[in-house]
Amino acid sequence: MGLTVMRCWAFNDGTARPMALQPLPYVYPEKAYDSLDHTVFKAGQLGLKLVLPLVNNWPDYGGMQQYVAWFLGLVDDSYTENKHHDRFYTDPAIRACFLSYAEHIINRTNRYNGVRYGEDPTIMTWELANEPRNSSDTSGRGIYTWAAEVSSHIKKIAPQQLIAIGDEGLGLDASRNNEDPYSASEGNRWPELTALASIDYGTIHLYPQTWKQSRSFGIDPVAWGRQWITDHAIEGQKLGKPVVLEEFGLHIDASDGIPTAQSRDLGYEDWLNEAERSAIAGTQFWILTGLTDHGTTHVSDDGYQVLCPSPTATIIADHARNMALTPWFSRNQDK
Repeated sequence: MGLTVMRCWAFNDGTARPMALQPLPYVYPEKAYDSLDHTVFKAGQLGLKLVLPLVNNWPDYGGMQQYVAWFLGLVDDSYTENKHHDRFYTDPAIRACFLSYAEHIINRTNRYNGVRYGEDPTIMTWELANEPRNSSDTSGRGIYTWAAEVSSHIKKIAPQQLIAIGDEGLGLDASRNNEDPYSASEGNRWPELTALASIDYGTIHLYPQTWKQSRSFGIDPVAWGRQWITDHAIEGQKLGKPVVLEEFGLHIDASDGIPTAQSRDLGYEDWLNEAERSAIAGTQFWILTGLTDHGTTHVSDDGYQVLCPSPTATIIADHARNMALTPWFSRNQDK
């Protein structure tokens, strides 16, 4: 497909997870790291760069809630009030454990190439988390303080690599209504987070249908997504930082005016064209589906899987070629 950067998880927490990278606090079983080591090694051989997030906001793969359960014994409320979940950002014991895990990964020596992760040019970026949210503190101070501390710490031990937050772009305009992803209702204030000294570029995700920005609410999700891309690109230019659209997806839903895979692909093409026009620095998508060890197609249960070959893959490959022909810094000079 001509892609040059892949984003893949560098976390798996809790004893309930097979081959957990951290089954218990401060426990890092050597055997569990074989797949991650090989992924980094193989990507290097292929000339690919990697983006590695260090924890999940959601309980999949353990996530922030696993840390809260370990240290505070509180049950998962990641999809409801988040009051338990959000202790991840403020509890000192949790912060110390997470920083220790980050240090372990970054200082790890890969068994396949003998290179320390923090010095491997294959690893382009460390992301603090996948889609961090802190809705119990809409002032934005909680997640800002956490992100500032963690990003500064990682920058010291991995100065040759980039750092991003891995957030969704929420909170671009804190004055908006709380139902709006532009608002700070989830505790994120994107301009402030992206402006942090240790953050090298801004990240945004794009799922208008699951964010209630769809025809069910009187909104065209494709047009809304196009504006979301443009607005973040403009703000990134003001901040003097690149912006990456690192996840996006549309569900096939006739009630939303997206009745077929073809209409969904037209939406993707529209968004990717806007990314090129607005000088977005790079795009990634959720989710490229490969083959299992048995040679069958892995089935994603969220409806966003992209198979290669497919018409969707062709649209993304064409976009990748366009981005490679005119690098971000060249397109950005005209903005």
